[in-house]
Amino acid sequence: MITSRKSIKKRRKAKRKPLRKRKKKKVTRSQLIKKKKRGRKIIKRKFINKIKMNEIILFENKDKVANESWLDYPRHVFDIPAPFTACIVGGKNMGKSTLIKNILSFTSIGRRPYEEAFLCHPDPESQEYDDVYFKRRFTHIPPLDIFDRKKKSILLIDDINVSKMNKTDAGHLNRLWGYVCSHRHVTCLLSTQCIKNVDDPTIRRMSDIFITGHLKDPMEIKTLANNLGRSASKITRLMDKHLKDNKHNCLIFDDLDNCPYPIRGIKNKKIIIIEKNKKKSNLYI
Repeated sequence: MITSRKSIKKRRKAKRKPLRKRKKKKVTRSQLIKKKKRGRKIIKRKFINKIKMNEIILFENKDKVANESWLDYPRHVFDIPAPFTACIVGGKNMGKSTLIKNILSFTSIGRRPYEEAFLCHPDPESQEYDDVYFKRRFTHIPPLDIFDRKKKSILLIDDINVSKMNKTDAGHLNRLWGYVCSHRHVTCLLSTQCIKNVDDPTIRRMSDIFITGHLKDPMEIKTLANNLGRSASKITRLMDKHLKDNKHNCLIFDDLDNCPYPIRGIKNKKIIIIEKNKKKSNLYI
């Protein structure tokens, strides 16, 4: 019997067993990452294992490990956790240098005193800070590489007219507030008689704390209110209530995280608490 080629092919196909479909293996997240990144590993393995699809990974900044917090231990209101940036604004004889010395004094009796202090003052022969030991004194904004990131340091800038600085000093000041403070553990205090002398708005906006005496110029109050994110009318009421009696009185606006007393001050040589953080205020001195 002669059969055609087509019939032979049909018989062969009928004898063949149907192919089984292979089950696809489930690929784990780590295997998927391995396939995608076969080259040099950019992120360490311990971080990749923490990946969750509905959350971001929290990376610790090693430059900021030594940064302090109000939650570390019970603190005095002037033992402010370092590092921070502050602007102290007030007229003549308000007691700006006395405030700075109080911050240094209360920090020195706390658990973590400052290890190094630097002064920037226009008069190299001034005796105003002779009762404070400074490692170095400058008549201009110091270079950024003098600060040791392993030591807790503080820089005082007193009576320097920021608006008349040259470009080099202005650049150093901006980086002190924007980078060196938080990454090299340096507390920066700027003292001036008029808030308009700090003409760089970024310096004012990057300041964590504002200490101010009684301001009479409505434009200065408005500038302060814009930097604090508060209404000018409220600041005016606070000044009229607490600062009119004595020119040495002052208000302290603290914007640090977990601060127990965001608004406090000094009235007739005594510390007053104006605004409390309800969740944190019962834990501190």
